[in-house]
Amino acid sequence: MYPESLGPMIFTFTGAGNVSQGAQGVFKELPHEYVSPLDLQNVVETGDCHKVYATVVDKADHLYRLAGGDYDDEEFEKFPDRYDSIFADKIAPYTTCLVNGVFWAPNTPRLLSIAQSSSLHPVHMDTSVLKLQGVPALPQRLLAVADISCDLHGSLEFMSTVTTIDNPFTMYNVHTDSTSHDISGNGILLMSIDNLPAQLPREATDYFGNRLFPFISEMLRLDGRKRLYDYEDISTSVKDAVIAYNGELTERYKYIEELRSTK
Repeated sequence: MYPESLGPMIFTFTGAGNVSQGAQGVFKELPHEYVSPLDLQNVVETGDCHKVYATVVDKADHLYRLAGGDYDDEEFEKFPDRYDSIFADKIAPYTTCLVNGVFWAPNTPRLLSIAQSSSLHPVHMDTSVLKLQGVPALPQRLLAVADISCDLHGSLEFMSTVTTIDNPFTMYNVHTDSTSHDISGNGILLMSIDNLPAQLPREATDYFGNRLFPFISEMLRLDGRKRLYDYEDISTSVKDAVIAYNGELTERYKYIEELRSTK
């Protein structure tokens, strides 16, 4: 049971791709309940401390159009400056652990800026009850971040260092904007391992190998003598997965050139 004085534990997953789905696969082994991002405040106030809660935040859940109107994915891709995020006000203050798996581009709104992280709502706790339970007083509800995306100064602006498998955690002090390998103090516990799949090398190899094997015979037929999409005997699954062909990025992955030029 989670200490009632700290309220229910809420895991917030960002993104809907393989990264987020994989993290949720581990989470689902716990006694859990999924809730809408709009219900987080109610969960904090009335939730059950005998289980953990999860919410999945997609772009439409936290991005809003500055000029009014509904979120439009196609417009956001072309004109991200027309949007801002409510993540810091409506989601982060009620999150216990943030599992970040979103792709972030430099011209898009952040989930949390440095300034926003320093003004997260404090946890209102009865310190006398905490002392009896052996629970330390905590500065904010957001206690930990697993930044699987590992974008330095990206969607989480304060994420300034990549951690390693040998030393997976650092502590971020929201008030001094500093990071320390001493994780005994107050702050946000950060994990940002950029080669996280290496934690499970056998499992990762088996999984990717089994998914790739059925397409090997098709891949061997790509000899470079024709344009990629001119091969009629190659499936769309293979064509869409090819990142570089004949020394150039394929059309679906041209955005990588734009990312490289911005950095």
